[in-house]
Amino acid sequence: MSDVVLVDAGAVIEDDLYAAGNRVVVLGRIEGDLTVAAFEDVTIAGTVRGDVVGVAGSVIVTGTVTESVRVMAPTIEVTGEVGGDVVGVAWTTFLGGSVEGDVVIWGRNARLEGTVSGSLEGQTRSMTLAGRVDENVDITVNRLTVEAGTSVGSDLGYRSHNPAEGVELAEVGGSVVQRLPLPPNIRVRALFILGKILIGLLAAVMGLVLMWALPDGSRRAMATVQRSPLQAWVAGMIVMATPLAAVALAATMAALAPPQATLPLIAVFVPVALAILGVILALAFAAPTAVYPWLGRFRRPGRGAVRAFLYAAAVVILAALIPWVSWLVVLVVVPIGIGGWIGRQEDEATEPEPQRVEA
Repeated sequence: MSDVVLVDAGAVIEDDLYAAGNRVVVLGRIEGDLTVAAFEDVTIAGTVRGDVVGVAGSVIVTGTVTESVRVMAPTIEVTGEVGGDVVGVAWTTFLGGSVEGDVVIWGRNARLEGTVSGSLEGQTRSMTLAGRVDENVDITVNRLTVEAGTSVGSDLGYRSHNPAEGVELAEVGGSVVQRLPLPPNIRVRALFILGKILIGLLAAVMGLVLMWALPDGSRRAMATVQRSPLQAWVAGMIVMATPLAAVALAATMAALAPPQATLPLIAVFVPVALAILGVILALAFAAPTAVYPWLGRFRRPGRGAVRAFLYAAAVVILAALIPWVSWLVVLVVVPIGIGGWIGRQEDEATEPEPQRVEA
């Protein structure tokens, strides 16, 4: 790991290279694969005879990669030559060079000005075709723009609610087919529903266990919610917003710190952030103990704590299955419960024992 990993012009690395740093720059030649992680950018202006695999702030290929490029970055630019496939996950992708294999991209914006000898696939918010694809185009896109001079050797297929702009300007060897985007897979939706039910049941079980294991603390948490649900909610939201505050602080410090201090700062903040998330997750599973008895006694103040807890648990689990309502559970019910545990808790007043007065 280093601030800048540099393979200088004229240098030759005979084996694979594993590099991590703020920047990775390849001006020479790597005979094997390049596996890389960089906070800022990875620039390949030389030659990599193997694969390029990694994560970075940006990936720029102006040289030659003999095999494939498989990267994840906010920005990917390929203006050089790639002998294999390009697989990328990026906010913005620009392909201005030549790719001998297929291109598969996921992201928000993509533009093709170069040459793809294979097929072009993927899913983006918007895509502009201004180059050549020798085989098929099969993409899911919100807006597709085709510029003059575009060439597609076989079919040009796209899934979108909007018709492509300028598709009549392209030279297409096969058919132009527009289809509607695929609906969410029913099995995926079923798994999401099952996951919500299991999380709700687990939280309910944890709440009942806490009521049994910590009766005094549970009663005080319930009393805190009963006394002021709004104050409990505010306290809980402050706790739940702590990770965002930590991320904002880390980003500010990283922006103000010199580049060589960025990686050490990340090494410090990552475990801190994980610890904060762990505490919040534990409080979230403890939240039902404080808030469910209060919810279960709505308009029925005479219900016992356990019975009210079970009523509220059933209602919350069923409500969480409704789209958008589940966010109310996360943003309303959970913070109130967390606030019940961390808020100002008052012990129940106890009457002093009467003293015996002897005659």
